[in-house]
Amino acid sequence: MMKNPSYCYKFYWLEAIVHLISENVKETTFEEIIDEMIANAWYSVREFHIHLSGLQSNGNVGDGLERAILLLSRISDLPANASIL
Repeated sequence: MMKNPSYCYKFYWLEAIVHLISENVKETTFEEIIDEMIANAWYSVREFHIHLSGLQSNGNVGDGLERAILLLSRISDLPANASIL
């Protein structure tokens, strides 16, 4: 997975798993990993407008993680520096 890290979401995937392991989580769900990924990528996407996999030729965001963050941002009005605590 990390051999050809052309998409930034891979780093957020790894970071989420490492964070869960560091909290002694033995079993988890896909949803919990995605939640961690969103929390980890939130500031970068919102504050610095980082595109996790670039833009499509039509100008749309191509990455699902980035799209999820942008959608949650619109419907929640949470600031870029929102805390997960």
